[in-house]
Amino acid sequence: MTIPQVNYNAAAMVAATGPEGEKMFNRAADRTESGAIKVGMWLVAITTLCIIIRIIVDKIGTWTINKANNSAKEDLERVKCEEKAKLHERECEAEAKLHDANNQSDVRKHKEERLIDLDYEKEKARIKLADGFTPDSNDNGSDNSPNDKLWLDDYRKKHPMPQLPSFIKFILGCPEGYEIAVLLNMLSMLGAMCFSRVRAKYLDGVAKAPNLQVIIEGISGGGKGLFKRIYDLYFGRIKESDAEKEKSSKDSDAEKEKTSEQKIISTKGIDTSTASLCELLDDNQGVHLYIQESEIIRVVELQKQRKGIPASYFLPAFDNDDVIRTTKNGETRFKLYLNYTFTGTAEGVERFIKGKVADGTAGRICWGVIPMDMVCISQETPELPEDELIENYRDQIDLWRGKYCFTTDEEGNDIAVPEQMIDLSYVNEALSRWLSKQEKKNEPERNAVARRFGEMAFHCAIILHMLWGEPKEGNEDRDKVVKLTLYLADYLIERYLKKFSDELKESILRNRKAESVQPTSSSSSKPVFTDELCAELIMKNKAGTKWNKIADDLNISEDAVKAQIQRYKKRLNGK
Repeated sequence: MTIPQVNYNAAAMVAATGPEGEKMFNRAADRTESGAIKVGMWLVAITTLCIIIRIIVDKIGTWTINKANNSAKEDLERVKCEEKAKLHERECEAEAKLHDANNQSDVRKHKEERLIDLDYEKEKARIKLADGFTPDSNDNGSDNSPNDKLWLDDYRKKHPMPQLPSFIKFILGCPEGYEIAVLLNMLSMLGAMCFSRVRAKYLDGVAKAPNLQVIIEGISGGGKGLFKRIYDLYFGRIKESDAEKEKSSKDSDAEKEKTSEQKIISTKGIDTSTASLCELLDDNQGVHLYIQESEIIRVVELQKQRKGIPASYFLPAFDNDDVIRTTKNGETRFKLYLNYTFTGTAEGVERFIKGKVADGTAGRICWGVIPMDMVCISQETPELPEDELIENYRDQIDLWRGKYCFTTDEEGNDIAVPEQMIDLSYVNEALSRWLSKQEKKNEPERNAVARRFGEMAFHCAIILHMLWGEPKEGNEDRDKVVKLTLYLADYLIERYLKKFSDELKESILRNRKAESVQPTSSSSSKPVFTDELCAELIMKNKAGTKWNKIADDLNISEDAVKAQIQRYKKRLNGK
């Protein structure tokens, strides 16, 4: 069977259907074209609508976000306004409280000024130790470490204070934790202003003076004003006398009068120019000057202004070594007799002592510490001497001064009394045993400073021996002197090691390193340049000894000495 051939060409198919088929084909083509156009138009419309909807949604979202942001900003501004209002309210309250506090402070200050007034005939108010506690608001420093409080509490529990001389028994009534610090403060003042010319030979056979440099560390507002309170009460008569002497001297200078009067000044403020202070120390005929400063940070700040005690004076003050000062007429050399009590916060003490551990200065200071909290301020304390009794104490101080410091002749000249030697061999025996006990502990840091703190306790013993009336052999008061001396020796070395043990270890390591590089041949007799030796050589040079003379004494060249000094300075600077 033959299958017909079909032509699928569109034109052929249309032609095969005839005229009617062509018309139908054309109508179908028109409908298809019209439908495609409509579909395209709908697609354009739908796309346009989607775009419009997207734009509207974006606008609505942006408006919503802006509205939310504006609302947040309004809330933030409202909060800021509320906070400002609260802050202003708190500032007003604080200002009102400060105003009230200042008023109360003025009242307390006026009361204290009246209590300190030397005219006790008019003053009949009762004087209490608690009045001496005043906030140290100007002492910019941080509080002490809690470890110091724990150390002090533990030490006091394990080491009860021995019996005190009757003249200073008021110390037993101090707030808990203040007793040792107040004792050191009193001994420094008494040594300078009552027993300055008393001497006693220590274990090394050298006569020692009652030299005591005291620094007491406490928190800001922790009652450090107590020490000034005691200073003013017991030694106010001396302060007034010194003020009159200086005023008289200034009046004479103002009137260009030449006076040959010799004046010895026992007390001075730290804000005196360094030149004036050195002149005073030079003119004091070997009698101690005493300085007290309640804000130790001021000592550092004033040194930058060439006021107060030169930093180089603290080291020689321990042994009354020679220092040198420059005047218009040249240089003068004099022995330094200086006692002081500085109090301050941990930060202030840190600034003061920076760089003074390696050179040995820190090891020549009595380091005291007082409680790290404010509980003591609220404690009731016994009364200090008042009226006639305090005048009796001041009279006793005057008697001691006239016998052991200086006298005044008919022409008004102050004349230092000769040095007076006392026998403290019984104290030396006890301190020798104490040193052996320290050595047996086999601690390098302790061994490095034990003899010096033994000597520091010996300085205290000079004053204690005098306060107990110079007890003779067989007198039980000698045992009291020994017990209190050893008590202070223990406290001073333990407090020093607690505070400076790390720095002391570093210094010892540096010294060992210096020793290890020294030759061991025939030149082994040459000195080992430890930090302390270098510091002493620098002090000698500042005191006027030339480097060539120092080199000759050491039996080495001047260049070698200077090289060692330069290495020492680099070590101190951490280079």
